[in-house]
Amino acid sequence: MHRLNPAYWSLATRLTIDITAIVVLVVGGITLLTVQRERLTFQEATEHQAGMLLNTVSVSVGDYLNSLNVDSLESLAFDLLEIPSVLNVSFYDREGRVVVDPSGTRDERHQTDPLGSQLVATDGTILEWQPDRLVAGRSVIVEGQRLGAVSVELSDSLFRAEVSSAVRLGIGVLMMAGLAGAALAAAVSRTVTNPVRELVAATLNVAQGDLVSEVVVDGAVEVNVLGEAFNSMTTHLRDAVERLWRELDERRRAEEEARQSLKEKEVLLRELHHRVKNNLQLVASLLALQSRGSSDEHVTRALEESRNRIHSMAVIHESLYQSEDLTEIDVAEYIRSLAAHLLSTYGGYSQGIRLTTNVADMVLSVDVAMYIGLIIHEIVSNSFKHAFPSGREGQITVDLSQADDDQIVLSVSDDGIGLSPDVEPGQTSSVGLELVVLLTQQLGGKLQIDRSDGTTYEIVFSR
Repeated sequence: MHRLNPAYWSLATRLTIDITAIVVLVVGGITLLTVQRERLTFQEATEHQAGMLLNTVSVSVGDYLNSLNVDSLESLAFDLLEIPSVLNVSFYDREGRVVVDPSGTRDERHQTDPLGSQLVATDGTILEWQPDRLVAGRSVIVEGQRLGAVSVELSDSLFRAEVSSAVRLGIGVLMMAGLAGAALAAAVSRTVTNPVRELVAATLNVAQGDLVSEVVVDGAVEVNVLGEAFNSMTTHLRDAVERLWRELDERRRAEEEARQSLKEKEVLLRELHHRVKNNLQLVASLLALQSRGSSDEHVTRALEESRNRIHSMAVIHESLYQSEDLTEIDVAEYIRSLAAHLLSTYGGYSQGIRLTTNVADMVLSVDVAMYIGLIIHEIVSNSFKHAFPSGREGQITVDLSQADDDQIVLSVSDDGIGLSPDVEPGQTSSVGLELVVLLTQQLGGKLQIDRSDGTTYEIVFSR
């Protein structure tokens, strides 16, 4: 079925069909125009012959029609029938009745005939083409007296013979034109379609990755230009691909070097965090030794607070040392570790104090996590020491969540005796609360304190 569908025809087939059809149409049109012109010429010649016959007969039959000399009229009619193109001659009296009709096709003699009546009533010549003949007639007028009429019928058999010959000749010409069209299409195919086919094959090779394919085109000038342009394109494409591969190799080597350098920097940074953690622990240990050697309770307490703050920062570096990402930290794990340390450190104030954490899964930068850890340390340690006097039991809760508007909310609350109304952030001598205010400012957040049921510190800051 594909062979019958023009969409699947090759370019050579289409060219052959199109060129042959054009040649056949042109030659056929010329043949039809020639036949039409010959027919017009024949009609003009036949009408002219009929006019001459009518003029000649009209001059010689006046006396015969006036006296209705039938014998003479019949003799004249038979003489005219000797002419090859004359099929019939008829004479009519002044009433339009048939006087002589050798063919016998008219009405009976002396009966009125429609053509005769029309002729005797008309001064001019009447011409009427019928399928196989020309019927011509006129009235016979002598000295102003209408004596009758005469009609002749001339055959067009000669024209049909000429048309038949022309049609046979036209068929032969059409056949020759078809062959010529096919030959022309074959020549065009050799100069156009074959080079195009080679270009198509070379294009398919390029599409499959063969960039060394070139085509040798031997055809029309335009096709040669197309082939040269194709070869130039493949050359430029091959050069571009080679440059691209070189760039890819260079980029791959650069990326490998960057990865190696990054890996080395990660190792160094991890080692740095490890050493910072060890140094912070060393400082914390020194502070612990110093606090044991001091007899001043205020000094001892200050050193202990400093040691705990340093430990909060050391936990950050320990987490980073163990983490795969050295720029961000898992806040939930960090706060749980910090809460466990705070509970073990300050749990001695009251065995009935519970510390719980509700932290959403999120990762934050090291600086933000460190600020959060220090804030939690200051508030939780303050709650352990002051919110539950005389062994009172209670609950301390640490919440960290992310709001819908990309805001982070840190809430530390206890159900203890509550913060004194006289204590206001930024207007107190408490180092811990002052530190909370400063760290909140570092985060770019807002601090709110709720004293309605125990004490709740809420800090809102952007991620």
